[in-house]
Amino acid sequence: MRVSTGLSGLDEMVQGGLPLGSAVVLQGPPGQEKMRLALTFLADGLKAGASGLVVIASQSPDSVLTELRNLGVDLDAVVKENRLRIVDWYSQREEPVQDVEDRGVVLRSSIDLTNVGVALSRAIAALGGDKPKRAVVELLSPAASVYEVSQVYAFAQSSKGKFARFNYTALVLLEKEMHAGSELSTLHQPFDGVIELERVRLGDEIVRKIGVLHLKDTTPDTAFRVLEMSEDGLRIVREAPQKAPPGPGPKPPASRPSSPPSSARVSVTPETPEESPTRAYLIMQIARERLKLNADDADALFATAAAQATLDDVRGALEALQRLSKVDDRYPGLWVLKTKLHARLGQVNEARVSRKRAEETEAAELEAAEIVVACPLCETPVSENAARCPKCGAKFLEEEDIADELDALGQVAIQEKVQEELRAKDLLTGSEGPARPAPVRPAPAPQVTAAPKESPKPSPRQGMTNGLVKGRGPRAAGMTNGLRG
Repeated sequence: MRVSTGLSGLDEMVQGGLPLGSAVVLQGPPGQEKMRLALTFLADGLKAGASGLVVIASQSPDSVLTELRNLGVDLDAVVKENRLRIVDWYSQREEPVQDVEDRGVVLRSSIDLTNVGVALSRAIAALGGDKPKRAVVELLSPAASVYEVSQVYAFAQSSKGKFARFNYTALVLLEKEMHAGSELSTLHQPFDGVIELERVRLGDEIVRKIGVLHLKDTTPDTAFRVLEMSEDGLRIVREAPQKAPPGPGPKPPASRPSSPPSSARVSVTPETPEESPTRAYLIMQIARERLKLNADDADALFATAAAQATLDDVRGALEALQRLSKVDDRYPGLWVLKTKLHARLGQVNEARVSRKRAEETEAAELEAAEIVVACPLCETPVSENAARCPKCGAKFLEEEDIADELDALGQVAIQEKVQEELRAKDLLTGSEGPARPAPVRPAPAPQVTAAPKESPKPSPRQGMTNGLVKGRGPRAAGMTNGLRG
């Protein structure tokens, strides 16, 4: 027996649907394509009278319920018939959750994966209905950023066993770019197949494609097909979407037969780093780590909202901004981004309110103007915290720097005064004793005066042996008796 995926094009690729009771990995790049396809699969079962459950970690239960309602699910009837459960691993990031908290349709779990398994078991046991049940699990990749891969693998294996025991057909979501190749292989092992989504740049357009890598008891289509997303939902087509034909007018000249076939092909180039959402996903992961340390980290909340907006998770971004407004309602850019997101969802009234708050915040910032003082040289008005005058270029020093400079100048003046006093004392006492060397100038080297030429006797510098000389000239070294005449 086969279970429809909710997309006729995907059913054609897997021989009519997923095998009953199978658990299949749905992997791809960051973005909303995976979750939207998985909820389409779940909504198809709920509309047919089947039961379903969702395990979520990256968006709130309210956003999931809103998406299901947009997909045509009568939530009131589904809840009344006890055919839906949501295991919530998202709320524990915003507020403390003790073990497992039962809140009707939603079962909130703490961060402990053991409690997530308990909540999953309770959800399975609580669901009614006799038709084939469906499940969506969006938890493995977020859990891998908190726990070791071996622990996440153990949870995946346990969940797969529960789904097989109670005959659930499940889609398990994975962020492919978040895991290394060895991790992906490990996380694939418990499951029955892998469906992959990818994005490629085709000319000036981003094209999404879907393919089936393998699936148990199935010979899948070997080709990737185009996945189109619109307000009406998802659609899978065999070929790339064709552009609209040109309007009436002269037809373009036919291509020459001699042109090589390769010239008509459109080259496919990979996404550039700026175009790829990988950066936004990494920023969101870093922000989540910071929020674990401080749930009121305003910078992390705004970064999370901006990253989710980049990944087309508009509702998740609005939830992050709502948390930020409670922490710091004057955070720069908060209300401007909130206005844009409400406008993207078509929520006109909310966008107007946010726009008004943005204007009020901007006006309040203008009122809190900086203190202005006059430049001491050119008297040009400058900010009190300015480091340089924009007109004359005078450099301003802080009070601490001026005090330090005055202290240094005082020390120099004292040293100069001491040196002057020492010089004055030397001048006064120079006739009473040997002159003292100046404190700065080095003492002059001793000079040897020449002997007077009173006799034609040999010079005393020629190494005499007895030193018999009548004159008073100095004696050279080496004299033996030192007799003087």
